[in-house]
Amino acid sequence: MNHADWQHTGALTLCVTLGPVAQLLLKRGASAGATAARSFVSPWTLGGYGVFGVVTVLAVYAFQQIELKTAAAWTSLTYLLVILLARVVLGEPLTRNKLLGGALIVAGVTVFNLDIF
Repeated sequence: MNHADWQHTGALTLCVTLGPVAQLLLKRGASAGATAARSFVSPWTLGGYGVFGVVTVLAVYAFQQIELKTAAAWTSLTYLLVILLARVVLGEPLTRNKLLGGALIVAGVTVFNLDIF
C-alpha cells in the first residue's frame, strides 16, 4: 500500500469514526431544546452538522481511490459504533437485538473482505 492509499484509507477510517460522533451530537442537540426551533440552533446540533460536513469532505477524498463497494462495507461499521457510543455516552440500553445486529454487521464486513468470491 503506497502513501496515497494510506491517506485515503485514513480518510475513510475518520469517516467511520466521526459519523457516529456527529449522530451523538445531533441526538444531544435534539434533546437540549425545549422546542424544535431551539433544537435546530442548539450548539450540540450545530456541532453535529459541522462534524457531518467534515465527514462529507473526507468521504469525497476517500472515494477518489477506494472502491465504492469497499467503502460501503466499511462504513456500515458506523452502525456498530453508534450502538456502542449510545450506550457509553448516552446510557442507552444495550439490548439483545442491538448485539445481534452488531454481530451481523461485523460478520458481513468480515465475509465481504475475505475476497473468496
